[in-house]
Amino acid sequence: MKLRENEKIIEEIEHSNRIPFRLEDMLTIPFFIGFSFVVTFILSQSIESRKDVIYYLIYPMMILFAIFMTLGRIFIRWYKTKTSRFYISNQRIIFTDKTGKLIDKSFKLENLEISYREDLYGSGYIIIGKPEPLIQGRGINFFEDQDVMYNVYRVKEIFNKINFAKI
Repeated sequence: MKLRENEKIIEEIEHSNRIPFRLEDMLTIPFFIGFSFVVTFILSQSIESRKDVIYYLIYPMMILFAIFMTLGRIFIRWYKTKTSRFYISNQRIIFTDKTGKLIDKSFKLENLEISYREDLYGSGYIIIGKPEPLIQGRGINFFEDQDVMYNVYRVKEIFNKINFAKI
């Protein structure tokens, strides 16, 4: 990994490779499971006319959409967490690949807006940038924040180190 001039790594952020669940999943997973049941019930009424396009095309697409929106997003989060490493330097936050040699993304610390969520055990995730609210003007947020460090151990301590490095 190439660092900038006068840049020093303060710490590698330790994180686990567990499946990363978020608070939003407690709302979105039941929503899409309920959505699947409703679609199944409505479309099962047209079982007499199995030659309909609805039965062969739309029904599987709706079920696949619901599965992707529940399990697919969690799998994508898990894959990103498993294949990434995170570092704090005195100038920026660095996301690298698993080997730590290639920089995927970096964020300058000056004027960086971050927030975190912590679970009962002190682990959690750090959102870089302004977090999307769960319920906003257009409805429930079913999409992910882009730049997130998941499954961070001692998340509050790391959050404070990032804020201290910004000064």
